[in-house]
Amino acid sequence: MELATCPICGDCGEAILTTAEYRLDQCESCSLVYKAISAEVSHEAVNESIYTPQKIRERQWSHARLRAVASRRIQLLKTRFPDGKGNILEIGCGTGEFLLEAQRQDCQVEAVDLSESFARYVNDELGVPCFHGRVDQLPEDKKDYDAVVAYDVFEHLTDPLGFLAEMIRRVRPGGLFHLEMPNWDCQLRRLLGIRWNMLNIRDHFLFTTHQTWKKLAQRMNLECLSLDSHESYWECGYALLFAILNAHRITAGPCVIPTRAAISIPAELSSSREKTGRVRRLCAQEIPAALSWFASPLSLPFRSWLSHMGRGTQISVILRKPVE
Repeated sequence: MELATCPICGDCGEAILTTAEYRLDQCESCSLVYKAISAEVSHEAVNESIYTPQKIRERQWSHARLRAVASRRIQLLKTRFPDGKGNILEIGCGTGEFLLEAQRQDCQVEAVDLSESFARYVNDELGVPCFHGRVDQLPEDKKDYDAVVAYDVFEHLTDPLGFLAEMIRRVRPGGLFHLEMPNWDCQLRRLLGIRWNMLNIRDHFLFTTHQTWKKLAQRMNLECLSLDSHESYWECGYALLFAILNAHRITAGPCVIPTRAAISIPAELSSSREKTGRVRRLCAQEIPAALSWFASPLSLPFRSWLSHMGRGTQISVILRKPVE
C-alpha cells in the first residue's frame, strides 16, 4: 500500500524512516507522520486478518483494563453534555467496553465497526446496535447524534479527511466529537525510537501531534474545546515491555512491497505463530498492566508532568460542530 502525498494537506512529505516493512514520511505543513509505503496490501485486508473471533477472546483478558479506560473516557465526555446524558455513536467500538460504560451512565449508544466478528459480538452478546461496515455506509437516518466518538481508530485510517467529514455529517449542530490516538510527540517514542510499540502494529498508518489537530480543526471548521495528552495508568510498563518483545520485528533496510502471494503463510505455520503470539501478548500486555496498576501512584508525578508538557502517549481531542 502506498500514500503518495500527505493524506491531510496533500503536500509531499519528507522521509524520516525506512525499514523492511514500511517507510515513514512527515508533512512539514501539518506535522502528520504517515506510512507512505507499507508492506500491507490494504487497510481492509489487515483489518480482516487481525480482528477475528480469536481477537475477541484475547481482549477478554484485558477486560478490566479496557473498562477502566472506557470509564475515564465517558466521564470526560459527559462533562460536556448539558444534562450529563447524550445519544452517542461510537466508530470502531471493538468489544464494546465504552458502550457498556456509557450505558451505565444513562447515555444512549449505537456503534459501527469494520470487523464483522466485532460487530456481531456487540450486537448479539452485548445487545447494542452495531452496524458492520464503514461509517460512510451507515443508513442516512443515522445522524443527529449528540456526540460521535472514535477511540484508537484515527491511526488506522488512510483517508482521515473523509473520515472526519463523515463524523461531521452524523452529528447534530453543536454536537461533539471525541477522539483519542497515539501521540507522535510522546516521550516514550523519543526514548524508544523505532522500537516504540505503536510503530510495531501492522494496521497503524497515521501518527498525529497537537499541531496536526490544530490544523485539522481549522480546516474542518470545528471548535477545539480540549486538546491534551495523557499517560494511562498502565502504559509506562506496558509500552516498554511490548517494544522489547517486538524488537525482532523491526529491521533496518530498504522498504520492499511484497505481493499478496508473498505474504501468505502456510496453515501449520500460522497456527504455531498464533500460539506464540498469544503468549507474547499476555506477557507484553496483561502482566505489565497489572504490575503498573499497583505502581501507578508512584509514577503519578512523572505522568502528570508528561501530560502537562504534551508528551503523554495518547492525544485526546474534543471538538464541537458549529451551530448553524
